Amino acid sequence: MKLRTALFSTVLLTSAKVSALPAPMPQESGFSGTVGLTASYIEYSSNLIVGNGLDSLSDNQVDSIWESANRQSTGAFAPYLDLRFTFANSQTQLVFGNLIQDAVRFDLTQRLGVRQAVPGVGTLGASFVFSGLPSEVWADPYRTGAPRQETDRESRGVRLDWERIADSNFSLGYTYRDISIDEEQSGQAMGLSKQDQQLLNRNGRDHRFELKYHQALSQSQYLTPSLIYRLREADGDAMANDRIAMELTYTHLTPRWTYIVNGYAGRVNYHSANPVFGQKTDSTELGIGLNLFRHGLWGYDNLSGLISAAYYQSDSKVAFHDMGFTNFSLGLVYRF
Repeated sequence: MKLRTALFSTVLLTSAKVSALPAPMPQESGFSGTVGLTASYIEYSSNLIVGNGLDSLSDNQVDSIWESANRQSTGAFAPYLDLRFTFANSQTQLVFGNLIQDAVRFDLTQRLGVRQAVPGVGTLGASFVFSGLPSEVWADPYRTGAPRQETDRESRGVRLDWERIADSNFSLGYTYRDISIDEEQSGQAMGLSKQDQQLLNRNGRDHRFELKYHQALSQSQYLTPSLIYRLREADGDAMANDRIAMELTYTHLTPRWTYIVNGYAGRVNYHSANPVFGQKTDSTELGIGLNLFRHGLWGYDNLSGLISAAYYQSDSKVAFHDMGFTNFSLGLVYRF
């Protein structure tokens, strides 16, 4: 097992799901936010994704395009930052920090933006999103019998949010990102034609829509179902896909404890057959997260300890495209 300090967040279903409930606008001007640090044990398997510039969780060499990736393990220290400054008179808030929804793909995305509360309308938000640390993929993931070359995968775009639409329990989010692979060489080592290589081009654009409903079950319990639609407009038709997913988050808040349980299920449908395998690489996705926060740690009201566990699995029609992720974390979170 490797132990390294990683700048990607492995708190996929922890800090991310605390924010399943819309953050209320503070009534006083000034800074607010959350900082945290976790120590995690991770098991990860993917034939396509290397990791990031500081850590690698994928075999450098594979001998077959018909087998799933070997499972790798590592330890990591993961920071989390969500920093905000509020102008109370105008109910305007500046935000900066992590966007964790793609952490399972080792894509550390940052956001820099603004939120504006409008009476009778809800809270509107707009952010610029960008890769704080590019994730790494294999330039030609289908190369067998020889070492593969790593290359950066970068993304940048915009995120728009409408929280508590018309003071209702609905919230809507949209994220657009432009995705760039530095050295796109998919299929070259197999001697594919230029036309087939173009079908494997992973550069392109990503659109993500999410509709949430926030239901209070009691004064301390909340249920948040989400419907997610994601369109990947890759330059190669075999990489372009539609993803439809459902997410359900249960939150139980008490003065000393917070319990969060999150479940995820999705389906990915590709637009064209992958020329390497002669068929589409459609997949099903399942994930679950369990999280426990202990507040008022060591007598400090704003300090919380956390224990979290997360599991994610993507099963493709082609075993080579299977992906898995398991995470166990211990950490500290400070809110101010």
